[in-house]
Amino acid sequence: MGCRILEARTGEAILYDSVSGWALGPVFDCELDARSFLAWLHHDARSIDTHSLRNVYREWIARRRPAGVGVRSCGERDPKNRYFCTRAHAHDGDHVAHDEEDRVVWTWPATAAAPEAP
Repeated sequence: MGCRILEARTGEAILYDSVSGWALGPVFDCELDARSFLAWLHHDARSIDTHSLRNVYREWIARRRPAGVGVRSCGERDPKNRYFCTRAHAHDGDHVAHDEEDRVVWTWPATAAAPEAP
């Protein structure tokens, strides 16, 4: 019992709760990606709400995919642990979080606590 991986005939994979039979999170490109995500997560995916799981998945993607040519994403979490910085690693200035359409959703100072969320 727990969070399991279901692989489709197409090779894609999803996470699901083997107790309830409910799917969790995104569709992964392959079973290996799903396993890699679970190993990196260090939490039971079933205990994370959908919004937070989406943000954690984005962080995992940002840390494994280049943010630009040869540049990795910063990935720094805001002090409230709700967002992560999507700017290039070792950037100057404020941290910035983007959504999947590349819109800025949150900014916070690099050396200070994040302001209260709206």
